[in-house]
Amino acid sequence: MAERVMYFEQNAELAAAAARNFAKLGADNIEVRNETVTPETELPEADLIYADPARRSAAGRKVFLLEDCTPDILTLLPMLLRKAPVVLLKLSPMADLAMLAGRLGPTLREIHVVESDGEVKELLCLLVRDAEPAEPQIIVAMLTGQFAADVQQEGLFCFRATEEREAEAVYAAGVQAGDTLLEPCPALLKAGAFKLPCARWGLRKLAPSTHLYLGEAAPFFKAWHVQEVLPFGAAAFRQLKRQYPRAEVTARNLPLGSDALRKKLGVAPGGDVHIFACRLADGTAVLLVCSR
Repeated sequence: MAERVMYFEQNAELAAAAARNFAKLGADNIEVRNETVTPETELPEADLIYADPARRSAAGRKVFLLEDCTPDILTLLPMLLRKAPVVLLKLSPMADLAMLAGRLGPTLREIHVVESDGEVKELLCLLVRDAEPAEPQIIVAMLTGQFAADVQQEGLFCFRATEEREAEAVYAAGVQAGDTLLEPCPALLKAGAFKLPCARWGLRKLAPSTHLYLGEAAPFFKAWHVQEVLPFGAAAFRQLKRQYPRAEVTARNLPLGSDALRKKLGVAPGGDVHIFACRLADGTAVLLVCSR
């Protein structure tokens, strides 16, 4: 347990609530300060600084650029790293990883992409003051959800952007009934690991911009059994509407989104079937009727 913790909160109501909660928990080593941290704030020397800047504008709009957060973390960063050898930033899941690597500079050592219940919740950036310059590691972590147990057995998915750029994807010649379709978890997609899964797990990608794969079940992927493969078009739309009045629908690498595709198919959400519409490596668009 930390010997001493200083908690800064710029919102007065939240600061008061935090102080009450800490008191009820008997956490008497936490000092709450209702103030906004600036480069002029007198911070003590610390082992670790954890910064979670507000990610909404004055009008309540969500923001994800570092300089739009409150306080401006880019302005504060030099001072924070003088006060602590390690700084951990909690940032918007909408932020671009390449942008973060460029803006945070050589002290950035790790970017954690954190997923919970099928949604990317946060990006955590670990900065180390005296570390040797190196390309940051990207770490995919799933906290909860239907695949979390399998992922925990396999460990975290870790890589560097250079590995992804240099990886060679293996493309499937086609899809047929009986194949296992693998859908990557949102955190894997956010991390930008598109080609590496082919090398790590021996998977075959459907097309360069179609982030769906064929192969054996793998961690960080949802596995589907392909029941039927249909050509993308009006005749198949009519057939699917008759057969599956309720189905989940996903469009990948096509000019229309999932909601627009659902309207074309005329199916209601729900049921045990998932219909994927996507483009294959040869440019053909298909409809894949899948089940778990």
